[in-house]
Amino acid sequence: MVIIGGIDAWRACGCADHEDGGASVCSNSISVRRDLLEGRRLAPIKVDLLSPDKLEDIKRHIAQKIAASAKKADHARAADRPIAVADSLRVRSNN
Repeated sequence: MVIIGGIDAWRACGCADHEDGGASVCSNSISVRRDLLEGRRLAPIKVDLLSPDKLEDIKRHIAQKIAASAKKADHARAADRPIAVADSLRVRSNN
């Protein structure tokens, strides 16, 4: 589905192949006003995504990603520590 015409709220969506290639490519000449399509198709998705259970799932997932990212950063810093210690010992031995 792509926007195939109209202005502002009256934009219409239809088959991209039919719009680009005509009836010889696709016989689906049906078009639907974008506002009606979005209202009917997106409303249930919005309701589902904004449900309390789904929001809790999203929060939990984000917290897990943040924790995993922090753990990776801690491991990276830990991996750099022996190098930093070796460099500081090298500087001391040169003085």
